[in-house]
Amino acid sequence: MQTKAKAKIVFLAIMALIFLSAGSANADTWTQKYLVNKATMKTRNVNAAVQDTAGNKWFHAYESTTSDGFNDSFLYEYTVAGAWVDHTETLRNLVSQNVTWEDSSNWGINSIYADKSGNVWVGATPCTLLKYDGADWSLVSPQTVWEQVLGQSVSGINGGYFYSMFGDESGNLYSVASVSATGIGSQDSVRLIKRSTSGIWSTALPADSVISYANQAKLKGAVSDTNGDFWFYLYYGETTSSGVYRYHGGTWTNYTTTDGLASNFIASLKIDSSGNVWAATHSGVSKFDGASWSVWTKDNSSLLDNNIFQIAEDNSGRIWFTTVKDADYDSVGGAAIFDPVTAEWTYYSVRNANDDFNDVRKIFFLGDDMWSMTTDYSDGFVILSQNDLRATLYGQVSGTIVEKATHKVSASAKSKGSRVKIWKMKQKKKNSSQWKRTKIVYNRRSSGGWYKALNLATGKYYIKVHGKAGQVVDITDGDPRRLNF
Repeated sequence: MQTKAKAKIVFLAIMALIFLSAGSANADTWTQKYLVNKATMKTRNVNAAVQDTAGNKWFHAYESTTSDGFNDSFLYEYTVAGAWVDHTETLRNLVSQNVTWEDSSNWGINSIYADKSGNVWVGATPCTLLKYDGADWSLVSPQTVWEQVLGQSVSGINGGYFYSMFGDESGNLYSVASVSATGIGSQDSVRLIKRSTSGIWSTALPADSVISYANQAKLKGAVSDTNGDFWFYLYYGETTSSGVYRYHGGTWTNYTTTDGLASNFIASLKIDSSGNVWAATHSGVSKFDGASWSVWTKDNSSLLDNNIFQIAEDNSGRIWFTTVKDADYDSVGGAAIFDPVTAEWTYYSVRNANDDFNDVRKIFFLGDDMWSMTTDYSDGFVILSQNDLRATLYGQVSGTIVEKATHKVSASAKSKGSRVKIWKMKQKKKNSSQWKRTKIVYNRRSSGGWYKALNLATGKYYIKVHGKAGQVVDITDGDPRRLNF
């Protein structure tokens, strides 16, 4: 019998099982993808991911290869055709053939960024900036970069870095960068540099104690397309506790707990499409709306835990927060979602053997796809998952059953592509193996991609999604059920 969904039960227990990436047909069906070192059989962790203008997805992965903790770096491209391309050796060779300062064998990726012109940029150690133009890789001359930035002749370059790369909607590229060269002092060697769309490099911000020699490796930055503010935080494991830095109208401001931050330990920072600044901390989530900070914890929201690891925004403008299972903090893992339009919080939890989100570490929204990185500590492997486009059915015994149809269907199918019918079934005869459909318990089209919640008792049902083959489903236990149509 159809009922109205009760907010707490339905939204927190079922509706948070879905995500919508605007402009795509996304359902909660996941495909596991592994980035494995075939020589050592070690699985590689994903540190960052971007999508270029052609729709190819790029993943910076790393692997802890030695006892001293040095992380070897790898760069993979997942093409629009669905092929994996490993660019690692190409980049290594390009560096080793062109870089003579420092030990070029000690190679690693520091940052990755895809600009609005179709280029993919990689900041690498030692002192290397690499550019992929859609066809070929090239090494950008650090001497050219720094002579344009400093407005003077530069010689004797023997080191440096291109850390934290980010950009704005106008297509400008920014990087926290440093150089070791003749006659350049340590503080003058570190700048926030900018590459304009015309290809000219310059200093984006004046030298300051925030952008310093001591902070260069820890400094993570972002720029607001709303007002042009620059935001930074220092991330270096758990050793740095300094809050958030804002550069606004020529003035630096350091926000800490005294200003309303949940904690001074910042794990990640995100500027959303409305210009709000979100900070993931060890003690909850903080949001800056341009005037003041607000704080959410598991006590006043649907956050699974206060130890927040990462923040992401999907294509519908919803904000996602990941938490990490950590015995030291007695914290649980998972993901929670905030919808700025409705101001509602929900949690995302997939209770399927193949879709374990209990220890999600990172979420990437790349074009129309959502990717996640989850870690199973007990087995010691990392899963990189991608959602696909199939409709998915969820049910719960004596509770609710929700069908999430395709969010976007073809024009010819819009009038009927999202209809679902559910029949109750019963045996034709006692102890018979034959079943027949009896009354229809649900027959509706969706509104905005959603089907209403239903109370279904245990039993056997026949479920038919328009345009797909019907399925017989036994509802026998209390866990949400996922079926692909």
